[in-house]
Amino acid sequence: RQESHEKVSTLREQLVTFLEQTGTFFIEFDQACDLLMKLSTFLSQTENRFQDLQEAYANLYQDFLQVQQERDLLQTNSQIQ
Repeated sequence: RQESHEKVSTLREQLVTFLEQTGTFFIEFDQACDLLMKLSTFLSQTENRFQDLQEAYANLYQDFLQVQQERDLLQTNSQIQ
């Protein structure tokens, strides 16, 4: 009888320990999921900013080409005169 009481007590302690560890795991798992969501949001925003930068660079390059063409035209016109 004493022995079965000890077994029950030991099992109860093991169950409590298991539940505590499981609770800790789920808290950590939840925090990890939260961090992954934040990382995903950050990467998405970074990708959007990168696309904005690409567009800005493309526009700048087009402006540069246009200025270059205008300069060449001016040089050609001044040489003709």
